[in-house]
Amino acid sequence: MTKVEAKSNENYEAGGVLINNGMYASSIHCFYYSCFQLTKRALVVIGESYSAQDSNSRGNDSHSYISGLLETDLKGKDIYAQLDYNVFLSKLKRMRVIADYKQTIITDKNANDASSWAAKINDLIKTQYHL
Repeated sequence: MTKVEAKSNENYEAGGVLINNGMYASSIHCFYYSCFQLTKRALVVIGESYSAQDSNSRGNDSHSYISGLLETDLKGKDIYAQLDYNVFLSKLKRMRVIADYKQTIITDKNANDASSWAAKINDLIKTQYHL
């Protein structure tokens, strides 16, 4: 397991700990970054180094750039996996923006939904990229 995969796993587990302690907004942040880190790892598997990811996304929305690269690769592998990745990551990203920046209370249902979406995304990435 690489360091990035370990960080992804740690963030996912931290999200669960935060839910158990009633810290719902922070849990969503962890779930989102768990998926983002695993996305970056999958890109390395297909030949896009971390340094290339960083340099190619400068001046852009790096998260959209990174997820867009993986979506493109998934589309060539399995259109259904690409659609699931897009749907669940979009939901999770929107929820993270609300949790991090909006004047909205995050509920246990929101946090549990985020956990489920992150699990689906991470399982999909691990399956498609043999991580």
